[in-house]
Amino acid sequence: MVRKFNSKRGAVGLSINTLVVVIISIVVLGLGVSMLYRFLGDAGDIQDTLDSRTENEIERLLTNQGKMVAVPFHIKQVERGDSVVYGVGILNPGGEDSSENYYVTVEPRDFVNSEGDLAEMNLDVSSWLLYNTDPIKVEEGDFVKELLSVGVPKDAATGEYIFNLKVCTTANCLSLDGESSTRHGNPQKFTVVVS
Repeated sequence: MVRKFNSKRGAVGLSINTLVVVIISIVVLGLGVSMLYRFLGDAGDIQDTLDSRTENEIERLLTNQGKMVAVPFHIKQVERGDSVVYGVGILNPGGEDSSENYYVTVEPRDFVNSEGDLAEMNLDVSSWLLYNTDPIKVEEGDFVKELLSVGVPKDAATGEYIFNLKVCTTANCLSLDGESSTRHGNPQKFTVVVS
């Protein structure tokens, strides 16, 4: 009879130990999830601040300075393997030459290596670009804000990657050397500094 009592006691002890381990695991998981949400929330707040700053600058350049195409904060630094976002503003001033649809074209221009020398781009940097290639509708007298993302791969060389951006009123505006009659505003230049 003593043996049965001890084996029951051991079974109860094992069950309690299992229950304690499960409770501790749930508490640790809950703390981890709450920390993750807090970190993501803080990162989102920082991104919202940057986005509103870019939006305000786009509005200032388009409305106060009368630019038809604006790329504020056109030089940005990024680590290899990360991405960077630029804001692009397009104004439709109205009038005879105005259009409701605009098309954005971005092409690589130059690469300045870490020694400051103009060098050849060894990578297909056009694959780094992510932006709206569909027609962008802008009502007469209004403007729109678009995002342009540049994702730099881990094998990219350090240096400055310079891109040209052009907005056109026709879909066949595939090259920056295209007809000036289809070009809307002045071509813009932006630089990605890879470190």
